[in-house]
Amino acid sequence: MKNREQAEKRRRQGAEALYERLLGTVNGRIETAAAKVSTVFQDLIERFLEEQCSLTFKTISDRPSQSGRIFQYPSLRFEMTAAAFEGQQIRRSPDDVSESQREFIDLAYRMALSDVAAVGGAMSMVIETPEASLDVIFMARAAEMLRAFATNVRSIVVTSNLTSSVMIPALVGPVTDDQAVIADRRERVLNLLEIAAPNAAVLRHKADYAAFLEAGLRGYKL
Repeated sequence: MKNREQAEKRRRQGAEALYERLLGTVNGRIETAAAKVSTVFQDLIERFLEEQCSLTFKTISDRPSQSGRIFQYPSLRFEMTAAAFEGQQIRRSPDDVSESQREFIDLAYRMALSDVAAVGGAMSMVIETPEASLDVIFMARAAEMLRAFATNVRSIVVTSNLTSSVMIPALVGPVTDDQAVIADRRERVLNLLEIAAPNAAVLRHKADYAAFLEAGLRGYKL
């Protein structure tokens, strides 16, 4: 049993040596990619958050097995200012930020990862009701972040309720009476009230819903 134990230890040490070489090979590539992710993230999240924030590259110590060697792994840490303390502080848990901040920090990070990883930059993202936890100011800021990402070969599909908000006009663009622009915006909208089975509210208030959507497509904030 002792001989077997020693043999297994040697096997593990050999595997750890190989793992260390592989980790050293990819760490440089990860650090380079992390710098790109941080840059894209910074550009996006600054359009939404008022607080100063950043992603910082740090190494963390961990082990791949309970009794094996400790290795150094690359990681990104999110730091942000707040009213309660001076300077930027590392936020280690999702509970360290508000619900709306958490959602859009996560979204900006996913966007940054996708931007760096996508071949040729082509990608699509689907986001459900991003305005759900936002007030009127941050609806406009969230829309600005989404519009900044959806450029060139990147596209975003956003579901939004017909609420009394600024989300739809903020997404489609500024106020306009140009019929060509309005027609182009209308082509980009899938009105589920027109294709889904209508409930009693839709049957009774369909004209009001349509008027609200039309105002949003023209850029008017209701």
